[in-house]
Amino acid sequence: MPTPSRQKERAPPTPSPRIAHTQFERLYCLHGRLQRGEQFTADSAAAEFEVSRLTIKRDIAFLGDRLGAPVKWDRPRNSYVYTRPCDTLPLLRLDPREALALALAGRLFDRWHGSPRGRMFSDLIRRIAPLFGSVLSIAADSIDTVLSAAHGDGHDEIHRLLTLLEATLERRVVHLGYRKPGATRTETRLVHPLHLAGLDDGWLLITHDVRRNEQRSFALTRIHAIATTGATFTPPRDFDVQACLRGCLGRFIGARETEVRIALDAHAAIYAREQPWHPSQHLDDQPDGGAVITIRVNHLTGAKLAVLKWGEHAEVLAPEELREQVRESLKLAYARYFT
Repeated sequence: MPTPSRQKERAPPTPSPRIAHTQFERLYCLHGRLQRGEQFTADSAAAEFEVSRLTIKRDIAFLGDRLGAPVKWDRPRNSYVYTRPCDTLPLLRLDPREALALALAGRLFDRWHGSPRGRMFSDLIRRIAPLFGSVLSIAADSIDTVLSAAHGDGHDEIHRLLTLLEATLERRVVHLGYRKPGATRTETRLVHPLHLAGLDDGWLLITHDVRRNEQRSFALTRIHAIATTGATFTPPRDFDVQACLRGCLGRFIGARETEVRIALDAHAAIYAREQPWHPSQHLDDQPDGGAVITIRVNHLTGAKLAVLKWGEHAEVLAPEELREQVRESLKLAYARYFT
């Protein structure tokens, strides 16, 4: 009896390529759609994410039950909706150390913004940030309003950073033990911490000084003690951190921007073109190879130090207040060397 021929076995079909979305990514997308009021069902979301309808139902339950989002099914709209505005997911929080790490990582990757990997990580951190807490806990979505850059190291400085970051995020009134340059004793300042800024010259804490009733900045290296009072505060409505940082030069931050004009000779102008003094810089080239540099700063001390650094190669044209400050410094320097 002839042996029946065997059919050639076929290889199973190659599955079409698909992108597997993590639960975190699904939660992020669903939260965004609910914020924007977009219509969707468990079936439509399941088809888009290539998961089961039950998986989406579990995601929605997680949003409401575990993360505290005000989500419900709206039968007339045939869609899930938020019953009230929900900018953040309040129960997904970071502690101060994690918040600081996230912020510093974001700044680090932003420095690599020109590379594909840098853009990828920076975009990822920006996408993660809106999911974390509110300013009353530890909110990654508010990190950009309380922390500007990454500098400084050492255990003591990191400890001070974490303490101040927590107080700033939780809007807690603090006592600072602060020692000015040349002072022999430490002063106590009662402040509302508004923002931590990591500048080229180190960390600054921008505050509202309660007793002086004005904005003041404190260098982290000069803060020797930090004590929270237990009281909280509401930030001033007119506080604009971007304006503060936009106008600072070095570690000096003020409250009012001033236009500064400085004449540079040909030697100094070369360096100003290669390495701008300030983001607001505008150069007017002069026939002799020099230039007039115009910048907008909110504290004249940084501009004064920049001018003095260039000695005979720079001259303040405006404002007169800065010109007088430089003139007085040069008089004192002259007296040291020639009298």
